[in-house]
Amino acid sequence: MKKLILTTTILAVGATLLRADDVALLTFKYGKAKHQAVFEFYENDAPQTVANFKKLARKGFYNGLTVHRAFPHTLIQTGDPLSAKKDRSKIGTGGPGYTIPAEIHRKNIKGAVAAARLPDKINLTRLSNGSQFYVCLKPMPMYDGQYTVFGQVVSGMDTLDDISTKAVDSNDNPIDRIVIDSVKILPREKVPQLPAAPAAVAPAPVKSGLAKPASVVLAPMPPAPAKPKPWWQIWPSGGAPAPAKPAPVTPAPAKPAAVTPAPVKPAAPKPATPKPTPAKPAVAKPAPVAPPPATPAPKPKPWWQILPSGGAPAPAKPAAVTPAPAKPAAATPPPVKPATPKPTPAKQPPGKPKPATPAPATPAPKPKPWWQIF
Repeated sequence: MKKLILTTTILAVGATLLRADDVALLTFKYGKAKHQAVFEFYENDAPQTVANFKKLARKGFYNGLTVHRAFPHTLIQTGDPLSAKKDRSKIGTGGPGYTIPAEIHRKNIKGAVAAARLPDKINLTRLSNGSQFYVCLKPMPMYDGQYTVFGQVVSGMDTLDDISTKAVDSNDNPIDRIVIDSVKILPREKVPQLPAAPAAVAPAPVKSGLAKPASVVLAPMPPAPAKPKPWWQIWPSGGAPAPAKPAPVTPAPAKPAAVTPAPVKPAAPKPATPKPTPAKPAVAKPAPVAPPPATPAPKPKPWWQILPSGGAPAPAKPAAVTPAPAKPAAATPPPVKPATPKPTPAKQPPGKPKPATPAPATPAPKPKPWWQIF
């Protein structure tokens, strides 16, 4: 029984060692020739990511797909199943329909093969895309601690660098299709002209930053050659980080710079149209008010109109606005003569009545002359 257990353990360890020394042989077809590149796996650092890649490669998943992002001498990206179609509008957003947990341990050195993913804003746990991956053509320290590095190129860097220099469209997609003819998983010894596997070296520790995903930002995007890209094309589903094309490599800052969108070409300034100045309404000046005409003072009546002929003295009306007029003297009414008592006739004896003697007429008073009025 002990011998059986020991034999099984030895076989399992041997199989693991053999599987860990597998490599991926990628054959690209562009122009009129085929070109190859080989990378080895970091099985101990990213076991789930490596197992997933091998499974897809053995199923032929990558055959016929294209390189859909290329930055000269910096980075290339592939693995989107939508790139097999002619419609380029959605390339970079596809995948096998699932994601892989983050396994962030290795750095993005030259030749590093890493899984692409969505940005932190919509992917806080940094889950890797199920099929898309990118290859660093130079050290990319700004991506350390953010992406799962699961392999390293050991042959064919010149081929990958040549692919990165091809002409691209506004989405950094090579205009002439660069097709993956095949991806094969082979033991290292079956691939000709490959160096022996290096001795296992403990990887340098890389802070993943998963404890505080909100504080980690993505590296700046390179400027787009034509129009600015929408956010879903800047970081397509499972898209690789966009490197700066010609910019020199800068040391990794304590806090990576935030993603900046591609600069927008300013439109030609339009000549400013002068706005008409609104005319101020004329304020009508009030017409001068003419003072009311002065009422002329009434002329004093002549003396012959003061006491009309045969009448009583007329009361004088006060003159309007006349300077200190003399107060008229009070008119003295003419003295009234007492009436003369009529004699009572003596009673006559009956007989013939005597004719009545008429009463003497009382003469009417004469009006006073004017000099006696005042």
